[in-house]
Amino acid sequence: MDILTLTVSILSMLGTAAAAIYANRAVERARAASKIAEAALRFQVLMPALLEYRSAEMLVAIRALWDFARDHPNGIAEAYQAQRATDHQHLANLRGNEHLDYLRGTLDFHRRQVSQFYGFLTSVYDEGGMQRKWLYTHWGRADLQIIPDVIVPMEKALGAALGTPASPTTLDRLLRLYNDSPNGSS
Repeated sequence: MDILTLTVSILSMLGTAAAAIYANRAVERARAASKIAEAALRFQVLMPALLEYRSAEMLVAIRALWDFARDHPNGIAEAYQAQRATDHQHLANLRGNEHLDYLRGTLDFHRRQVSQFYGFLTSVYDEGGMQRKWLYTHWGRADLQIIPDVIVPMEKALGAALGTPASPTTLDRLLRLYNDSPNGSS
């Protein structure tokens, strides 16, 4: 019986060692699969956002907002409300393609485009971890400066004009995206 017990013990130890080696390789494969999944997520989520950010339309929108902010350093919110009202009146007289063409050039359209883009980035930011690293690799503090300087004042002004205040949660998320960004510029 002693030889049988010894043989069973040795076989059990060999089986346990083989299982440990197999488990270690499974962990290595899982880590590799995780890295592939992260890369796929980065491509699927951030690449379209990066391409949108680099588009001519986004460049025009961002420049229009910064130009407007520079032209109204002491009252961007009030100036935005006035411009929005003027555009709204003008749009009321247009139909079809003329309406759409004019709308695409309005300050409010540019605000909406840029604000919703950065709103999307807050969703990526909220995921934490690697997503934040990727986000801040492509959008630095200088890119995000538009949030506190232009977007938040305009969103507040829009809420006041519509009688429905801008969501504090949305504004807080936008500001957190900016405030947590590294101090370097992109």
